[in-house]
Amino acid sequence: MKQYRTNVVGAVAVTNAFLPLVEKGAQKKVINISSAAGDSESVKGNVPDELLPVRASEVVRDFARHSGMANHGSDVVCSRLRPTLKFSEHNFPVRHVFDDARRALTWHYQWLIVNEFLPVLVGTSLVEELAERGPAHYRPVDEPFIPVEFADAAYRYGHSQIRQLYRLQPDGPARPVFPDLMGFGPVGDRRVDWSLLFDVPGHPAAQRAKPIDGTLPRSLIELPAAITGAVDESAYRSLAGRDLERGLGTGLPSGESVAQLLGADALSDDELGLREHGWRAETPLWLYVLREAWVRQQGDRLGEVGGRIVAEVLYGVIGLDPESYLAVEPDWTPTLPARDSLFGLSDLLVPAEAA
Repeated sequence: MKQYRTNVVGAVAVTNAFLPLVEKGAQKKVINISSAAGDSESVKGNVPDELLPVRASEVVRDFARHSGMANHGSDVVCSRLRPTLKFSEHNFPVRHVFDDARRALTWHYQWLIVNEFLPVLVGTSLVEELAERGPAHYRPVDEPFIPVEFADAAYRYGHSQIRQLYRLQPDGPARPVFPDLMGFGPVGDRRVDWSLLFDVPGHPAAQRAKPIDGTLPRSLIELPAAITGAVDESAYRSLAGRDLERGLGTGLPSGESVAQLLGADALSDDELGLREHGWRAETPLWLYVLREAWVRQQGDRLGEVGGRIVAEVLYGVIGLDPESYLAVEPDWTPTLPARDSLFGLSDLLVPAEAA
């Protein structure tokens, strides 16, 4: 494997958040990564390319792109990963630098799912149960997998939370999801100010998602042809219709049968509200999850069936990953700085330097 002499120098903007992870290896590997501001301090002269310092942009480019911080530049990304400053010089495979960076970022996301996202979505008591006893129903025999009950029903609760219009910039227009925010094209004037979507101290309250009320905005009921392709019936342009069709095609169990399996308190006919529309069969799982959230939790979070499916799968997949923080160091906490006492997703998406 190609080795690089990583005497990488720079000012204060270095990545040291990785050190608690790296130092767990048999051989300690401590490395500093320069920001663009530190490039002028790099070794110059007749030095082979493989001995030149590793630039921060080369290390963080890929994971910054996926972290949502790419628009802040590599300097900001580097500065977010530097609780302290340590200098050292080692012969170190540059591939390991990226691997450690990837793992640090992954652990932060995993921690946010377990400690911020799931408690809000399903309630703290269920998350505490999973931490104490593990999933009761999601127990893959071999490799972890995503059940169809999760992918084609329960986790599609988010379709009901999508707004008709989103504002991406403080002074920008309100845009519908489709076709304006369809993606797969130049960003142009659609660059996202994340403080408009996530609450950030010192900023106005962010735009709120819709309650999980079982309704979808017009832009999802009338999907553009670029999404659906040519259709014979207008009903196939509806995301709600397509969600129900998918559940039928994959043979999903009904919401009532899943509730019975889980020992949950099933919704009554009055709570489901389908009899008045002539529906006499059991309830499609996706629709059941939405109705359960609305009538039992006022649309603020998932109910007993939907919450159990989503929480057990997400927690279970993270726990079964041998490189996850739950598997390696369950008591680990984020090393990136936080504005408040508890690290949150807004701290990852909107660095304090950019706020």
